Amino acid sequence: MFASGRQLKRYQHEDLEKLLARENGLYTAARGPIIAYPTGLGKTPLMIAIVTSTMKSAAGPTLIIVPSGGVLQQWKSECKAFAPGLKISVQHPLFDAVRGTNLYEPAGPHYPLFCISWNRVILDEAHNIRNYETKRAKACFTMVEKARYAACLTATPAQNSFRDFYSYFKFLNITDYGLHNWGNFNAQIVLPLLAENSDPDPATALLTEVLLRHVIWQPKDLISLPSLQTHTVNVTLTPAERGLYRYIQSLRLGRSSYVQFTRERQVCDHGALVRMEVKPSELLLDGYDSDVEEPTTEDDLDGISSSMAALGVDKSSKGETEDPWQPVSEDGVRKWAFLLQETYRSSKMCTAIKILKEIRQRSGNEKTIVFSHFKEPLSILHGFLKEEGFSCVSYTGMMTIAERGEALSKISHNAKETVILMSLKSGSDGLNVAACNNVILLEPWWNPYVERQAIGRIHRLGQTRPSHVYRLLTPGTIEMQVRKKQLEKEASIDLLMGSFQDLKMEDMEEMLRATRDDTTDV
Repeated sequence: MFASGRQLKRYQHEDLEKLLARENGLYTAARGPIIAYPTGLGKTPLMIAIVTSTMKSAAGPTLIIVPSGGVLQQWKSECKAFAPGLKISVQHPLFDAVRGTNLYEPAGPHYPLFCISWNRVILDEAHNIRNYETKRAKACFTMVEKARYAACLTATPAQNSFRDFYSYFKFLNITDYGLHNWGNFNAQIVLPLLAENSDPDPATALLTEVLLRHVIWQPKDLISLPSLQTHTVNVTLTPAERGLYRYIQSLRLGRSSYVQFTRERQVCDHGALVRMEVKPSELLLDGYDSDVEEPTTEDDLDGISSSMAALGVDKSSKGETEDPWQPVSEDGVRKWAFLLQETYRSSKMCTAIKILKEIRQRSGNEKTIVFSHFKEPLSILHGFLKEEGFSCVSYTGMMTIAERGEALSKISHNAKETVILMSLKSGSDGLNVAACNNVILLEPWWNPYVERQAIGRIHRLGQTRPSHVYRLLTPGTIEMQVRKKQLEKEASIDLLMGSFQDLKMEDMEEMLRATRDDTTDV
């Protein structure tokens, strides 16, 4: 029990005992485990419990690294609820870090956090370092070097492929079979799984064995949550919208597929978006010019490009634009000028409004999150919803931490606010928005696990009502190709994750005990 009177769930208490045993060296020499609870099962309270349980013996402070200001506020709220006496210092925006147990005032603006010998480093939403070559990942690797203990928290440990696990192994110093070294990981895991004529079973078995030792996981059905229903809603373009889409599709917007990919996605939402400049940071979900991760491999994007041609458009019929980042020429789209006005209610906007009206008719004052990869459709939709009598709040990366906190407070506590318009970049990770029980995904995104994270904002501990997800798709457009690739990626990752998640917890414990016995005999 916490000093506040709050209590852990039974499974959290059992896992706390495992964490304490690990930190006492009974399990492994690694810094710590991957905490892979499904979204909403309570990873944050578990980490607060390990911090408060070891405060007297801790050799130093704990550092908690979070990916965004919204998640930072979530940690502050949880710390206040479970351990109100915990001393917290917030270092933002440089690292978006909440550090508990001891106060620390930085002596300089950039480097002090790297110089501290942390007792424990907790990396929340750890999948954000899955690309070990990014600046973000390298900073985290440096930060944890002097730490005694560490933990990676993520509901989706593998999002792109089995390569994602390498970053966790390096961060946590999981030395089994030398897999914390990229050369060994590549030779023993990556190459055998990629080679066409290679038997993948030994590599899969090896990776599964290591995951069994170092992943703390619980099935989502361990707790009783209200039902979750997913609805696929097809959006039919009008003849004029179809004409504009075909025109955009026929352009050669630069040698890179990214701009073409983005423009075709945008026009499925609303024609006004093609009048706006495409920013490189908006092409990729991470949204950092200096530290981006590709949404796909180049081969995948080439596959999307070929699928554009398969939809009946000869892209070679048009010359390449001089500056693909700029708005599409108004001369070329003059015949569809009315579609480019923000006052025009596109088919996608009308479909979203129709769903929200249906939700409004239900009893119980149900609330909804509307997610989009782009901020412009959310702004346009906001105007339409005001006209329809909805009271809405917005939550985007352009807002300050205080503004985002206010938006979450309104949707959670103000009965009049029934819709929150949220960008996928800023809202899919770590937030608790259980006041809403509906999600509308305006467009599909490449990474299915980003969408799972978004859905996890509502389907989690604290949700008391049945939840609904409305996935909007436009047939005959790039959206269907994105959805196809999304399902392929989901199937391959789920197959790998299922190789150890399907095991009973008793089986895992037996294997861990056997591992400890083997280690004792050595």
